[in-house]
Amino acid sequence: IGLVQPSTESAIAEIGWWVAPGHRGRGVATTAARLMADWAVAELSVDAVLARCQADNPASVAVARAAGFTRCDVSDGTPNGELWRFG
Repeated sequence: IGLVQPSTESAIAEIGWWVAPGHRGRGVATTAARLMADWAVAELSVDAVLARCQADNPASVAVARAAGFTRCDVSDGTPNGELWRFG
């Protein structure tokens, strides 16, 4: 799992996750994403944590949803996946 906050003044952070094939389907990514997002909101004082999920990757979408992210209705204009928001 990784978290990027563009600057200490930024109110937004971006999260990403990847799980080795042998460990998928065990809730590892969901737990890690939820813990990291909770921590970022509490400790980094960000207003939101964003995740980008490819629509054709149902596993990532399921992780985002299960971790408490909601799909954003707006696009940032890039083809890098749907935006999901936590916080």
